Amino acid sequence: MGRLDLGPHSFIWGTPLNVWICKSCDHQYAPKSVQDLRNHANHSVPDDLELHKPYVDKITLTCLKCQGEMERTKEVIDVWFDSGSMPFAQYHYPFENKGLFEKQFPADVVVEGVDQTRGWFYSLLAVSSLFTGKPFFTNGYFSLGHILDEDGRKCPKSKGNVINPMDFVEKYGQMHFVGPSFWSIVRHGT
Repeated sequence: MGRLDLGPHSFIWGTPLNVWICKSCDHQYAPKSVQDLRNHANHSVPDDLELHKPYVDKITLTCLKCQGEMERTKEVIDVWFDSGSMPFAQYHYPFENKGLFEKQFPADVVVEGVDQTRGWFYSLLAVSSLFTGKPFFTNGYFSLGHILDEDGRKCPKSKGNVINPMDFVEKYGQMHFVGPSFWSIVRHGT
């Protein structure tokens, strides 16, 4: 299995790292909860606190060592961490919805595109294993291949080479979508 790179990264999107750094002495502090963050803030923190960028970046803390001002580090955790947290985050588990979460986790089967394996599959597996000690699926995992154009390129809308799935079915038949050839890369036009 490849390495799961959780960060830090200097992106806009992603989970803000929960680390504040003193501008005077470089002391670092990671609040353990929203209440801990409020207790160390050097100004009032709104009741409807939003812990995402750019809102969380407006919160400054008082340094425990030198009483200087602390700002949150600008780095974020890679967005794949957010994706891997999806089974838990969608229900705000473990803070609420425990029954609903336990009814639906782990998933029976996971199906994804081959290009999602490094990011989504690995992050789901890592977060689930670390958080629950078990994988996020019980009965199976399928990684699907891609339909490529006649030049061997993937077909996103941004490249303007999208293939109408019905044209593909008419030319090759629907069994390409359920037969063994679909589990690997299928090249259109050859």
